Parts: sequence; structure tokens; C-alpha cells
Amino acid sequence: DGNIYGYDELGQAYRFNPVTGECVALGIATGVQVLDMAYDYSTGMMYAMSYDAATNATIIYNANMYTGALVESGKAYDAFIALACDTDGQLYAINSGGILFSLKKVKGNPGGGGIAPLATQNDNNQYYYDQTELLELPVYGMVYAQSMCYDHNNDVILCFTPETSQIYWVK
Repeated sequence: DGNIYGYDELGQAYRFNPVTGECVALGIATGVQVLDMAYDYSTGMMYAMSYDAATNATIIYNANMYTGALVESGKAYDAFIALACDTDGQLYAINSGGILFSLKKVKGNPGGGGIAPLATQNDNNQYYYDQTELLELPVYGMVYAQSMCYDHNNDVILCFTPETSQIYWVK
């Protein structure tokens, strides 16, 4: 729709029109600090993510672009810092170690392997994100990435890291 969406550190959602300069406050996602967002053009879904240090889980949300409301979609058990989505709806994330992963939404409870079961009221509606390591970026001790995105014209993932002031791309 040509707008830019984001959340501030207090969870206030905004829609910014870069042509007119209009900035509209949409609503507040109380208690959530959104780290990054990615739009899935195949479904029209905006994703947002936050991190829960107590469980070492990245929480992925479906973000409502009209109200700013966040609905938990699932959890991935790593400290992810940036999120992107390709034209087929495949989500990608980079963790704090600079490793790029693909994320796949899976119904069920991961359990085992040192991962605590997810607590939900209804196990039939329980999801998590299974992660597959794809590539380690040549960055040691990556603390955060400004963001990452999927370039639909060139079929590459782009990631900028301030530690080295470099842009990385993955085909």
C-alpha cells in the first residue's frame, strides 16, 4: 500500500506515508518490544517479532496493519534479531551469532531437547517455528542487525550490520 509500518520501544504502532509525510498512531501492543517486521506478499500478512529472554524464545506475531494489534503466531527457540520473508512466504531470521535460518511454522509442541513445552490452553492450537540453519555470515559477535529484507526483484536476502558497516546478501 506504499506505507511504512513500525513500532516504537513502548509498543506504539505507526503507519507512515513517505509521499505525504503523514504519520498515524495505530494502537499500542502493550508489553511488547518489536525488534523487526517482515511482510508476506503471498498472503498479505505482516509479521513482527520480539524476544523473551526468560525462555530464550523469539516470539513471532501476526501484526494488524490497521490497529497495530499483535497476535502470537508461534515461537522460535533462539535469539533472533532480524526477520525477512520471500515471495513464496518463507520466513528467514538471523540470530545474534550471525547465523541465517529459515523458519517453518509447525503445529504441535517442540518439547524435549532442553526446550520447555509451550504453555497454551489448547494444545490443538499450539505452534512453534522449526528452524533450519542455512549460512553463517562472516560477522563475529553480531549484536544486532539494523534489519534484513528480501529483494523481490533480485531474489536475494539483504542484511545490514552496524558492527562492520557492511551489507550482506544471500542468494
